[in-house]
Amino acid sequence: MNDDKKAAIVVLLLIILTIAAYPFTSLTDDKQEIYGIQSYSFFQEGKIYPLITAIFTHLDERHIFGNTVFLFVFGITLATFIGWKKFLVVYFIGGTVGNLAWVIYPVIDEGAASVTAVGASGAVFAAIAALAMAKPKNAADIAEKSEILKFFSYVPWLGLIYTLIMGEGILGFLGIIF
Repeated sequence: MNDDKKAAIVVLLLIILTIAAYPFTSLTDDKQEIYGIQSYSFFQEGKIYPLITAIFTHLDERHIFGNTVFLFVFGITLATFIGWKKFLVVYFIGGTVGNLAWVIYPVIDEGAASVTAVGASGAVFAAIAALAMAKPKNAADIAEKSEILKFFSYVPWLGLIYTLIMGEGILGFLGIIF
């Protein structure tokens, strides 16, 4: 099997794993608190496994849909370009950095100490940022030509508005700084 196929398979396996984990990690608030990341439990209880499990825990179907679509669209291109092993490093370090940003956020906003953050947004945005840095023309071409992404252009601000109104943690997106 050539490396391009391996790269695509790894990204598809991440998507399948994320979707398969959803019923076990996300359908109740209790599960989100167990597998999501909270500043309080991280520091007070020493719970470090959510740095990874939060990547596979999602708020709802809309949330998981958005993350998996962007992972599919940009992830396969990045994994093909840099190799599947390096892609996994970018993905998991990006997700972990985003989750660590959420853990330290209560230094700025004490009220966030017990709020649970979930999702793969930090990991996905790290992959998008890595692709944009490694192959800026490819990233721009994908964003411009992708039929799937054109759908999102019809509602550019709805996700942000929803996030702000519902109080979802947007610091997970800081995985992009990796």
